[in-house]
Amino acid sequence: MLDMDISEIVIRYKDTYKILRIVVLLSVIGILVVLIFAYLSSSIIIYSDVIHWVTDTALELVSMITFYIISKASRKIKWNIFALEALLVLIISVILFSFYLFMLIDTIKSYAESSYEPTTTNPFLALVTMFSGLLTFVMYIIERRAYQRLRTEILKVDTKHALIDLAIAIVASIGIVLTAYSRSFVIELTIVMLILYAALQSLIDLSKEAVKSMLGFEVDPNLKLRLISKLSEINREDIKIGEVELRKMGTFYVAKVNVYLDPKITIGEAHRLRKLINVLSKDVSELIYHVDVLFYPMKKYIRSKKKEGRRKQREKSSSKR
Repeated sequence: MLDMDISEIVIRYKDTYKILRIVVLLSVIGILVVLIFAYLSSSIIIYSDVIHWVTDTALELVSMITFYIISKASRKIKWNIFALEALLVLIISVILFSFYLFMLIDTIKSYAESSYEPTTTNPFLALVTMFSGLLTFVMYIIERRAYQRLRTEILKVDTKHALIDLAIAIVASIGIVLTAYSRSFVIELTIVMLILYAALQSLIDLSKEAVKSMLGFEVDPNLKLRLISKLSEINREDIKIGEVELRKMGTFYVAKVNVYLDPKITIGEAHRLRKLINVLSKDVSELIYHVDVLFYPMKKYIRSKKKEGRRKQREKSSSKR
């Protein structure tokens, strides 16, 4: 039964990769279409939409690569794969952030050089951002249905992000029409800042997660508490769950669990226990990709408990004084 559960998890990873591959393909189509109209129109709003598309596509591409890697691994992946993903994300973030600053400075200069005339003068350019919104909505439907079937957490996160992008596309379409008819650079600049802010916010959050991942910081204490609570159900006289560590490596989490066993427990029982811990960990969150289970003799657990008890007793005695 446990083997079947783990196999189902691997299958879900493979199916998630296929979904992300479709999403990345749609994102690339979005980039190409919007980029063509940005070049033809020279509209700063459309160019800003290109930046937004490139940002989201980069994030989706990193996730797709990660799921491809783990869907091909039968057992364990070296943690440096996740560190490589974090480094890749950080490099992409820095490049896009630099491009964002260049875009913003160039926008401000263009207004000054053109006596504050807007670059968006054709209201029909709203069809381009409406196309962006339609494509985003299609991606939302695909990922939402996939999440309902696969329950992969990354798909849930992406659907929420897609709704935000859809709202931005609607606002951008309205802004293009208002700018074209009013010839107001203020409206155009406001829309540009909104789009670029959404892209920049994603880059900042991603960069923070990448740095934390590379440094091995624990980034979700609530998830760790849920994991400890779930694994504590295994505790019995001959099995004790000890220290539990949880770290984020790239998009996923890796865990280390210390287990103390009675010497009478057989190797077969220990092997089944290892599988059970892996399944329970993935029940807590499927973002917990790998779990290192380390076995120790029960006497070590007893010694550590006695040591902890003496420490608490000393602290209690000193507090009374």
